[in-house]
Amino acid sequence: MLALNMSVLAYILLDRPHDRPRPGDRRAEISDRLRLSGEQRVLYLESAERHRTEIESIERLQRRTAEEYLQTLKEVNTKPDSLSLLVSRYSELETEKLKITYDHFKELKSLCSNYQLKNFEDIVDEVLGSILIRSKNSQPPPRGRTR
Repeated sequence: MLALNMSVLAYILLDRPHDRPRPGDRRAEISDRLRLSGEQRVLYLESAERHRTEIESIERLQRRTAEEYLQTLKEVNTKPDSLSLLVSRYSELETEKLKITYDHFKELKSLCSNYQLKNFEDIVDEVLGSILIRSKNSQPPPRGRTR
């Protein structure tokens, strides 16, 4: 029993939870999985921050566009051209997000050494899955259709 207590106490004192990535911290998780060096990590985190900022900006525009689109339901005579324009704008923004994400991961790939690329491929597969799920749930319905 004493040995068990000592083991638990040693674990509590020696384990550094602040050194581990927080759950859901994708940037730290990716850095760790790729085993990025200090320099690679700095460059990756700078890229990730630019990516996050750009995506957040586009998502704000998408929300405004979706709001405008849905606000047309309150109008008596909505012009089909204005609906089409809003749907096109939303789609353009989604395309821009995809391009920005592609460029971000292309930059990360360029940082990787040959031995890091296998893990990079796995990360790309995971990111693709999360993008597809997110985009499926975030797009307004096609013109003329409701959900």
